[in-house]
Amino acid sequence: PTPDPVVLRRIEQGKQAYQKACCTACHAIKDVGLQGEVGPALDQSYDLAAAQLRDKTYKGKAKTPEEYLREAILDPAVHLIAECPTGPCLPGVMPTNYGAQLRPEELDTLVLYLASLR
Repeated sequence: PTPDPVVLRRIEQGKQAYQKACCTACHAIKDVGLQGEVGPALDQSYDLAAAQLRDKTYKGKAKTPEEYLREAILDPAVHLIAECPTGPCLPGVMPTNYGAQLRPEELDTLVLYLASLR
């Protein structure tokens, strides 16, 4: 099937929001800006989110990978991924102000962009 051009445009806007929020300083996505090595790589963020939902230590409220991605952006302390590139992921490293830094539409497209990475 031919991808919906509106969805493709929103995904591209999400990629721009990812760059605007300086996510590249800590996270890596192949061919997207700098390649951070602090937080987990997000090349397959949909699959990563789905795996975290199945993790028995997960105590958040998300039911879908998209909800998990939103929750991880807005409240990163809810659930830490076990391993980051430099060792165990540590609490307090990811900023908690993205809800104030990004407009609601930017947050929506950022989640859509990350969910598109499979």
